[in-house]
Amino acid sequence: MGETLDRFFDPDSPHSWAWEVEPTAWYVAPGGEVEIGSAGMIDVGDLNVDSPGFAPQLEAHGRVGYATLSFRGSLIDASGLTELAAPVAFGTQTFGAGATVDTDFSLNTADLRLGWRLHEYRPERPEGRRSRVAARLEAIGGVRLYDFDLEVTGVGATTGAADLSITTAQPLAGLRYAIEIDDAFRVKGEVTVGGLPEINGVSSRSTDIMVALGYRPVHNVGAQIGYRLRTTSLESDDGEYDGAVAGLFAGLVIRH
Repeated sequence: MGETLDRFFDPDSPHSWAWEVEPTAWYVAPGGEVEIGSAGMIDVGDLNVDSPGFAPQLEAHGRVGYATLSFRGSLIDASGLTELAAPVAFGTQTFGAGATVDTDFSLNTADLRLGWRLHEYRPERPEGRRSRVAARLEAIGGVRLYDFDLEVTGVGATTGAADLSITTAQPLAGLRYAIEIDDAFRVKGEVTVGGLPEINGVSSRSTDIMVALGYRPVHNVGAQIGYRLRTTSLESDDGEYDGAVAGLFAGLVIRH
């Protein structure tokens, strides 16, 4: 197992390429406010799409030497029926008090990133013995892609529909830190921020904070559990979403 640890942390190893795939399920609920047109912000809870559920996530890392190429993606979908307690306006469409509406909420993201090692702790070890502790600090830069969609449709006697779609990309930057103990236990944390001023009528801001604990009982397969918080602000000429999603996640860690 010591060879895997060396390959993951040692840029001078003759086997310096290391690959890692992390499929996880994120238990999360949408939160925040949305506006279609300029009719005013509405809490997503008033549309009954704030119930928690499992969202798929995938991370993949390829590390060689001081550099790490990474992908992280998540798909968040929620839907709900609700009877409006007060009139609600979405652009030119207004639903009256007591109207029943069906809402579909979708927030999908994909990060493409390059990490560069800033610092490494890996003490010298006696011949034939593995290091008990290794740590790595990386700076991260890349791009975050957003695909947001909200559709509100009247049900039964209620007629009409309104929707908002925003697709955009933003640069991101941040830091990632990982500690491994006995080539089996891992603690990692990551913070990234992204943003883009208004271009072609669309602007965006985001933060993403993640911490996780992992354990690998066999050579290249393990499990992890963690917590992730992501805030998002997307604004276009057609409307705006400003909110956050947060919750626990769990899944596998597969290395080669």
